[in-house]
Amino acid sequence: MAEHAAATQQIGLLAAALSAAIDQLTGRDREDLSHIEEQAVCFGIELAEQLVGRELASVDDELAAAMTRAIDLVPRRGAIVLRINPLDRNIADEVMEVSPELADRVELVADATIERGGCVAVVGPLHVDAQLGPALQRVRDVVES
Repeated sequence: MAEHAAATQQIGLLAAALSAAIDQLTGRDREDLSHIEEQAVCFGIELAEQLVGRELASVDDELAAAMTRAIDLVPRRGAIVLRINPLDRNIADEVMEVSPELADRVELVADATIERGGCVAVVGPLHVDAQLGPALQRVRDVVES
């Protein structure tokens, strides 16, 4: 009987150790999967940034598209201050030349904080950000929360 009781006690200890090992592995799996998921999301966002960056570098009319998006979203009243990267000034001037109806309403302002190929339209207190970098950051913030 004593041997049987000792064996039962030993089996109970082994079962408890096995249960603890399973819990530990399950916890590690959760952490690993969470880390893998986080890395996959970061990779996807970085890939999108690279693809968008390549597209911006190869297409001259991206600034024109950003300007159009921003201007279309502001109210149809009042002057528009359009903040652009100083390196994009020539392209912005060309866009304004082919859109004379905007020339009376739009003031171009060089702003080094604006990314290349993007712009921010300002009408009074309203700011319309047509930059891709901040938009991708907002996606990143939502995914990480």
